Amino acid sequence: MHGDNIEDSYEYARYWHGYLAVLRPLLTLFDYSAIRIILLIATLISIVAMIVLLCRKANIISGIIYGIGLLAINIFIVSRSINEILIFLVAFISSIILLLKKDTKKNIGIFFFAIGSISNFIDLLTAPLVTLGFTAITYFLIIQKQEEKANIKEYILDILKIGISWTLGYGITWITKWVITEVIYGRPIISQAIEQALFRSDVPTYNGIELFTPFDVITRNMSYLSNLVISVISVIAVIYLIVIIIKNFKKKINVKENLKKCLPYAIIFFFPMIWYLVIKQHSYTHVYFTYRLLVISIICLLVIATKIFKAEPEIEV
Repeated sequence: MHGDNIEDSYEYARYWHGYLAVLRPLLTLFDYSAIRIILLIATLISIVAMIVLLCRKANIISGIIYGIGLLAINIFIVSRSINEILIFLVAFISSIILLLKKDTKKNIGIFFFAIGSISNFIDLLTAPLVTLGFTAITYFLIIQKQEEKANIKEYILDILKIGISWTLGYGITWITKWVITEVIYGRPIISQAIEQALFRSDVPTYNGIELFTPFDVITRNMSYLSNLVISVISVIAVIYLIVIIIKNFKKKINVKENLKKCLPYAIIFFFPMIWYLVIKQHSYTHVYFTYRLLVISIICLLVIATKIFKAEPEIEV
């Protein structure tokens, strides 16, 4: 388009573009409309399998909470974009694997390291954090189902182990792409990647005035959530809390123990907020897909509501 004088081109060699490993084989057999149908079917199967396993390994309420959270971010619209849905499929499949593991805690650090690495390989910085938050919530739901009492020290250690492992997997995989590309092709990818990282994490200014604040980034992302679903969630939550309070009015509720069990979800709740505050420019500009990270916060909020009022029914299916 520019001939030999390319002055305003932007390289994306800093990404692995691993989604092409899925898209290109599919394009040899199907057109894009058919691929969208395949992605929708894969999404439905993954969600159903995950929710069924959640009902069996945790409880029915947890399965319902996951369903509500996914509806709030319009998950079936996401399935129409291969660049966006693959990161959610990684989150679903990771949760399914975790739910099927006999020993949930065994090699958990390696497990989240692999999830972080795969996330970086296939994702184009859409909502990679969902694989960490989503799977971490699943992990704690399983662990708390197996234990008799809450253990704050273990919760904090587990979150640190999970978070650090995922971050290392994601970061090392990304940096490896920069190094390989720079060495083989002689392109200044490392410096470009660092420059873009600084740009994406900054708030742009005009005449010395910030165009938006970090708080604006969070509220802008929240405004993209499905209003209908959020309204329904709010009504259900109010009715649910009233019923639980009445139900447990004459029963002794161990508030201290309940609050301990809420701790990991309270921490995970803030994962998207931290992401928005660190990658401010990107999260504000590309809000139409970054807002979907809030599925993590929605699920955590609803899980906390069930934990704090001892609302988890002992129903196995």
